[in-house]
Amino acid sequence: MTMSMIFDFLNSNSGAIQAILVLVLVSVTIWYAISTKTMARIMAQQYVSNMQPYLYPAREVDRNFDPKDNKTIQLKFLFTNVGNAAVHYFVEEFTLENTSINPPKVNTILFPQQKGFIHSNLYHSKSNVGQGDGLKGSIKVIFWTNGIHKERYYFQRRFTLAPQMVTFSDSEDFGVIIPS
Repeated sequence: MTMSMIFDFLNSNSGAIQAILVLVLVSVTIWYAISTKTMARIMAQQYVSNMQPYLYPAREVDRNFDPKDNKTIQLKFLFTNVGNAAVHYFVEEFTLENTSINPPKVNTILFPQQKGFIHSNLYHSKSNVGQGDGLKGSIKVIFWTNGIHKERYYFQRRFTLAPQMVTFSDSEDFGVIIPS
């Protein structure tokens, strides 16, 4: 086959060759558009999952006592924002021996990797045994971010005050509060 034969073939079939090349180009463009849309959806899901707020409750609860009255206790509950977004939070419920020791519901902000704490209201114990040792309580904290999320999240824990420490029961409860 000589070069002139190849050029003659291409000249005589140029319309068909252009049609085939247009179909190939359209197919590649459609594949590229579908792939780009899929990548954009995956990246949006990754962004949303990276911006999920997450407060991690610490294992410590500090106790402060009134120096004049060993029966008056204030608890300090610690936690950390381990998410990648700033978190707004407030205490929904803080109880000790079925008595509310909720601080005022103040909307507070924690930035990523920042530690925070909540002071309870004062609790007056009926006994003087071990500075509150054996008292049982629970805490529930509501948190959310200003990002694209509409949901609020919560963690809830039950605990027992023990000598020089606090024992948490295996009652860690995390969840989503979906607005109605």
